[in-house]
Amino acid sequence: MSVLPSWRSLRTRLVPGAPGVIGLDLASERLNMIQFGHEPTGPMIRAAASLPLPLPREQLLADPAALKSMLRQAHRDHGFRG
Repeated sequence: MSVLPSWRSLRTRLVPGAPGVIGLDLASERLNMIQFGHEPTGPMIRAAASLPLPLPREQLLADPAALKSMLRQAHRDHGFRG
């Protein structure tokens, strides 16, 4: 399987100035987020965050309100758009 078709698919969705895709990784002790954007010179990282979990991962996943609150705060405090 080639990476190129995936990159081409992503590239067609990266419009200059438009909010890009946000990647999310809920690791065992941290929430990792990254947002890509596109400039005339090519792809760029628009925003990124790596935050400690406020609760053990299992508890956070069992509490949708706490997870939603953490995601909203990360989005707001670290420059994510869209």
